[in-house]
Amino acid sequence: MDAWKVKELLADRAVDVCRMLVPAGKLDGYEWACGDIRGAAGQSFRVCVSGPKVGVFKDFADQDVAGSNLLELWMRVKGCDFRQAITEAKDWLGVREEFHRVTAQGLAGKRRTTQGAAPQSRGSKTLDGDLVPVVEGSAVWQWLVDERAITPEALRAYGIGEKKIKSKVKGSEGKYVERDCVVFPFYDADGVLVRLKYRDIRDKKYMFLAPSTKNAHEYKFGNPLHLFGIQAVKAAETDGRVCLTEGELDAMSMWDFGNPAVSLPIGAQPSARDTAKAHDEWIERDYDWLESFLTVLLALDGDECGMAARDILVPRFRRERCMVFDWPEGVKDANDAAQKGMDLFEALDGMRPLDPDELKRASAFRKQIWERFFPPDGAEPGDKLPFVLPFMFRDGEVTVHHGFNGHGKSVGLSHLMVHLGASSRKSCTASFEIPASMTLQNMMKQAMGRHKPDDEVDFDRALRWMDERFFIYDYVGEALLEPMMETWEYAARKYAVKHFVLDSMLKLKDVKQDDFDTQRQMLNRLNRFAKEYGVHVHLVCHDKKPDSRHPKEKFWGGEYDIKGSGDISDLAWNVVCWWRHELKATAIEELETKERNGLEFDEKGNAIHDLLRHAHGEHDAMLIVQKQRTTGHYPLHKKLWFDYGDDGCWQFRDDVREPVVKYLDDE
Repeated sequence: MDAWKVKELLADRAVDVCRMLVPAGKLDGYEWACGDIRGAAGQSFRVCVSGPKVGVFKDFADQDVAGSNLLELWMRVKGCDFRQAITEAKDWLGVREEFHRVTAQGLAGKRRTTQGAAPQSRGSKTLDGDLVPVVEGSAVWQWLVDERAITPEALRAYGIGEKKIKSKVKGSEGKYVERDCVVFPFYDADGVLVRLKYRDIRDKKYMFLAPSTKNAHEYKFGNPLHLFGIQAVKAAETDGRVCLTEGELDAMSMWDFGNPAVSLPIGAQPSARDTAKAHDEWIERDYDWLESFLTVLLALDGDECGMAARDILVPRFRRERCMVFDWPEGVKDANDAAQKGMDLFEALDGMRPLDPDELKRASAFRKQIWERFFPPDGAEPGDKLPFVLPFMFRDGEVTVHHGFNGHGKSVGLSHLMVHLGASSRKSCTASFEIPASMTLQNMMKQAMGRHKPDDEVDFDRALRWMDERFFIYDYVGEALLEPMMETWEYAARKYAVKHFVLDSMLKLKDVKQDDFDTQRQMLNRLNRFAKEYGVHVHLVCHDKKPDSRHPKEKFWGGEYDIKGSGDISDLAWNVVCWWRHELKATAIEELETKERNGLEFDEKGNAIHDLLRHAHGEHDAMLIVQKQRTTGHYPLHKKLWFDYGDDGCWQFRDDVREPVVKYLDDE
């Protein structure tokens, strides 16, 4: 069981731990209180025993007495080191350790390993005689101390060696060069020397490991990968913390900065797919050694490889156990900081927890929360409809537009895009059911406020206006979602398009009508796109066929009458229904027929002329907001009048007495 788990178990029994360690104290709310850590009378020493800060202790009369967990308190009270505190705490908790043990040939006693450890080799060679300590004043010593700013104390703690090696000059015949090499020793947790790494102090490319994979079978312990620096780190001296770096020099520099450190055995590789260069293969062998540390400080490089290593290692260590260090600007690693003469003691104390990117405190959203209460321009952000209605299209949201066939969804959306275009809000329409030229013809009518242009000059003027505002995803028929999304992302990035129309879901070949899972995935994809790019997505869906009790002439569809999965309406931010008042057209047709036949009154004695005038005044359509997640204002019903006929411009209006809007003229 690792130290972090022990800490958690102690926290679960915080009151019992305090009662055992500081029996003179008393429970005061969510704190254990007494005079001091030795149990004197008073209230100045306090230990938090519940909530997110459980285990934090402090003596308000003695600033030197403070800690962040109950293991630290155990060490303070008992006067013991971290390893002893862990052992005693496990005994007190009744924790029984169960791990696999094997006996290594040639070793006295038992060596603790994991099931994933490499099997012992049958060879007899060892490396003990190959490691010669670095000599003070030698070329290697001077390079390490004078150039790389490593202290002599660190060299001794890590057991650094040196060796002169003659190597053949590449491309020459019989020519050799003598190299001064630093030797980095790798020990396992039992203190056995298992590997040596040689590096030319002047030529970093000249580097090799011994034993090599080729001759590992000749050696007693093979050539397993282990962390560098285990021999220099003792849990008793680190208060349960160990630092992890990418290189041997970085580990020694971190040691000099006050954080005993180990290094990845082969640095941070760009990929873990090559098992010979995996970031975490060594964990199988050093896992038990790492268990004794409460916190792992990740001081990896800030480049792509360092970030990749972090992503691989953190899940193995337990995220809440990890802390990360962000290097100051212009510094790439610990040894670079040491060479530049920087003092990182204070900065290292400020290492931050490695919280998931998605986990944030409320203060991270201060500006956004403030602007929700007090919008910068005094009005709630969002794009308003051309009608008087407490509803807006907001960035980062998806609106589902649904209704029966022929009830105005597509025409209504084209009018909305024209209205938004007048405010310089660009849109992109993917109309898989209607040819692009027909969609744009409708939009031109609505933009001009007339049925058609007067002449070619008038036409080109309107086209120029539209060219600055409207984009078309030109595809009619069954389409694929992802190619469209890639085009939309391009349009959002390059042209700052803010509104995207998908008309309609039924034309997506990879989103089947009876496959609810792909429909849910589609909504999630649209929501991600809207949020990431700060745009609004309009998704057109069709309604199920109405039953005899709810004919479409009298009833509009509800949000759960949309064809497909209930996830469509559940995952959308807004749901809007378009409904056409078909009975109006039927009534007008019947009354006009009677009038043509010479009838002045109907069977009830009502004047046909009056009935006809009343029928023409009836609304043509309804816009029903059935869901608005941001404000909760729904349902909302809006009667609309449609400008149709031989001279109509196909705009919707919310008051029949108001004229149509000439967007081009207004612009």
